[in-house]
Amino acid sequence: MVSLGCDKNRVDTERILGALAEAGHGITPDPAEADAIVVNTCAFISRARRESVDAILEMAAYKKSGRLRYLIVSGCLPQLYTRGLAAELPEADAFIGADAYGSIGEILKRLETGERFDNFGQSKTPERIENFGPPETTERIDNPRRRAEQTKSELLNSQFSILNSAPVPAPARVLTTPTHYAYLKIAEGCGNRCTYCTIPRIKGGYRSFDFKALTDEAKGLADGGVKELILVAQDTARYGTDRGEPAGFLKLLDALSGISGIEWIRLMYLYPEFVGSELIRQIAQNPKIAKYADIPLQHASDRVLKSMGRRTGGAAARRLIESIRAADENISIRSTFIVGFPGETGAEFEELSAFLRDCRLDNAGFFAYSREAGTPAAAFPDQVPAKVIRERLRAAQLLQQGIALENHKRRIGRTVRFLCDGAERGRAVGRAESDAPEIDTFVYLKGSGFERGGFYDVRITGVRGYDLVGELRSAN
Repeated sequence: MVSLGCDKNRVDTERILGALAEAGHGITPDPAEADAIVVNTCAFISRARRESVDAILEMAAYKKSGRLRYLIVSGCLPQLYTRGLAAELPEADAFIGADAYGSIGEILKRLETGERFDNFGQSKTPERIENFGPPETTERIDNPRRRAEQTKSELLNSQFSILNSAPVPAPARVLTTPTHYAYLKIAEGCGNRCTYCTIPRIKGGYRSFDFKALTDEAKGLADGGVKELILVAQDTARYGTDRGEPAGFLKLLDALSGISGIEWIRLMYLYPEFVGSELIRQIAQNPKIAKYADIPLQHASDRVLKSMGRRTGGAAARRLIESIRAADENISIRSTFIVGFPGETGAEFEELSAFLRDCRLDNAGFFAYSREAGTPAAAFPDQVPAKVIRERLRAAQLLQQGIALENHKRRIGRTVRFLCDGAERGRAVGRAESDAPEIDTFVYLKGSGFERGGFYDVRITGVRGYDLVGELRSAN
């Protein structure tokens, strides 16, 4: 199994693995030993699509150098390109969409009969791959084998009516994370229309997953040893609103908080429009919810934000951050920002820089604007030159690095609850409640005897680049 892209994609990968395990298949980490390889793709931006195609072609080589018989391409790439993909990537034996992971076992069975499959697991003969879906465009996939060639293939970009109903999460999952933490994907698709984003075209509109299925899944994860549950969706706090339940997310948090064994519930991708006073209160006062809020703001200039199709302006974002810190100054705030959006002036970039200096976020990620075909922003005038985008990206990153270092120094001497993620070169490595795995700050401890998945009280003693150093106070 090859998984590309975000943590939401990772959950789909784990469900694919779960469905394969339930169907009786074994899993190998060595692609040379695999009879079948599944590449779960990302198609969010052009670079991700190129990486997906490169991974497909890399895995296809095992048909000659290994045991590979069947290559299956799943996820966002087939979801975005529903027509012509088989002609562009004849190495693949099946293309399945993002919601079709439950049928993976049956598809493997039927591949042995010589059938081939389109994006939604519908059988097609090898000689006849039918066009599927709504009206066409002329965008084609960037295939490195054909980058220097002209192609007549036309690929389809659209939002599919077939996606109107949300799939029910499969109970079986094979975790690709350490067993003490796991992601819980609570919805599919997106109801926003940000002018730079391809996600609604790929995944369709926002669909909340079934409430009971999610709580059952969370209980199963807890029974398997998961202590930290990380809630993800394209717009997490929107949960339930598509079903006429404006308090659906708060209801879900209450239910998840009651599950024995879950110690931390971490909230990712909280669009600012849905972070109200009650959710802030939950983060501040509910002992099961980590004092952590990931809120993608994307910019600070009102004009840029409006052009992006965002609904929260710079002043409102400042007020939101003030409200969170007023509720509990220990809540860690993370955000993401795009630099170089079409029309962004030097003065508007300085607005973003001033916002960062004033708000002093605990963690922030920065992305260079990517001009994606089919998005409204791709046709906007005043596209910012690539050189200017790179300069602004670097400036924003350096600014935030300085802010993070100052924030870290203020943590020296504090005692934090530490979750051990493992060991590295004779040291325990893990995180405080203020940090999400893989993207935020790590804490390193000297010594041995720490148990992966164990909680410890740790005193912060120093700063090591972007990370922290601590010493053990006690286990808890």
